Amino acid sequence: MAKSLGWETYALVCDANAAQCYLRELKGTGRAECVKCIVGGLRSFSFDHTDSAWRYWGSCEPKTEHEVFVESSSYTLTRVESWEQRKSKLVDDKKNHLLPSAVNFYYAALKWIEHRQLDAVIAFNGRMDLTRAVIEACKTANIPFVTHERPLFGHGLILNKNANCSSLESIHKINKVFSTKALTENQCKVAAKLAAERLTGGNPLEWKRYNSDAVKTRKWPVSSSGPKVLVCPSSKNELLGHPDWATAWKDNTDALDIAVSHGWFSYRDMLVRFHPSWSVSFGKISAHLCEQHYRQWCKDRGVAFIESSSKTSTQDLIRLSDVVVLNGSNTIFEAGVLGKPVVCLGPSPYSHAQASFDILTPDDFSSVCFNDILNCPEARIIEKTLRYFYSKAAREPIFTQFVRSATVTECSFYQGADPAILETLLTGDHHVIDDSDHSECTADEKRYIQLFQSGDEVAMIDAASYDWVGADSEKYNVSRRFPFALVDRIRGLSPKGV
Repeated sequence: MAKSLGWETYALVCDANAAQCYLRELKGTGRAECVKCIVGGLRSFSFDHTDSAWRYWGSCEPKTEHEVFVESSSYTLTRVESWEQRKSKLVDDKKNHLLPSAVNFYYAALKWIEHRQLDAVIAFNGRMDLTRAVIEACKTANIPFVTHERPLFGHGLILNKNANCSSLESIHKINKVFSTKALTENQCKVAAKLAAERLTGGNPLEWKRYNSDAVKTRKWPVSSSGPKVLVCPSSKNELLGHPDWATAWKDNTDALDIAVSHGWFSYRDMLVRFHPSWSVSFGKISAHLCEQHYRQWCKDRGVAFIESSSKTSTQDLIRLSDVVVLNGSNTIFEAGVLGKPVVCLGPSPYSHAQASFDILTPDDFSSVCFNDILNCPEARIIEKTLRYFYSKAAREPIFTQFVRSATVTECSFYQGADPAILETLLTGDHHVIDDSDHSECTADEKRYIQLFQSGDEVAMIDAASYDWVGADSEKYNVSRRFPFALVDRIRGLSPKGV
């Protein structure tokens, strides 16, 4: 697309100059990982120029202001949860380990930008150490950058202008506009497909799926005379330090304490379902600190909890509950289409979507009536959730018709994507939506709302089978240079991801 606009393209490759990096720390591997990265990386594609970082490499001493380069990586590589853990020696040691390479990569990227007189940079993710260093170099050089990330539901690309992949700016703008706009018939089919897949076994294109082999749960496990409050916390380590995700409380558990102090519910009313991902290691990194924090909090307050390794069905618990309390997790999707009111403690991708009651400050606990939450109409919850489904799947990503996921690690590309969208994103307005369609009436939505209210399993399976097709055009072959094309064949023989 860049070449079709007449632009010249450059690639910057690490070439094993970094002594440490996030990926090697995550996997617990050595220089062999660098070989795989070089062979399968940007060098294998046809840029006008490919530059090795060694050309610009130096030896620079880290400064205090450079710590932001490795902040998110360090939190993720230790999978910390609480404020206390975040300030621990464990995290400091990880920062100090990663920082020298990130700082040197920052200065190398800065020299590269100046040498090649670049007008803009596109980088993957922008959150992890080395790519974070690159986007910080762009800020120093005062040039625009775009970070790209795979969308939750697979199709298209998430492109964030002058922000990393954790940014909430774009999805919040989308929610504010489209939460009040009805879906068209075709949009309803896409949203209903994704929602029904969530209830009938999961979308095979979602990167991580948990609790897929759950055991049926028929009875609410907590004895209490109050509301049945299901708390489903999710880890925040990847998001710690990002301003869009900042909260007025140090820990999510502090917000739960505030809710109790305002009389919303008691500790006896709560059931905390530890996130199933906490029982799974990412690379060599376990989540024992996440579970440790919540376990201690629950024990200190007499709160019932279900361990992360339990096969208890989270979906069944949602059905049995009166209200679901989250702190940003995708459990909003199941809870919403099941018509359960959701309270979200802190900012999230669905803030402003009206699919949840967003509690962003301690004062919100006083200004929001908890009984109003409990009595929110089921149809309204499902309506807003379906709209959020569609926004997350087809409005936040760009080029959803032309970048189609076949699996979580493989995509097909199709002719016809408008390069002017890329040009607008890089050189003009940084908020681009290539699907702003909506309906002027809610008739189509009402049919699907009734479907989810009915709980008809046959109709749900039918909705899940809807074929969400992409562009009706020829495939575009994004190929590697010889002999690197062999890499993908070899890669296909082994599992990918962590």
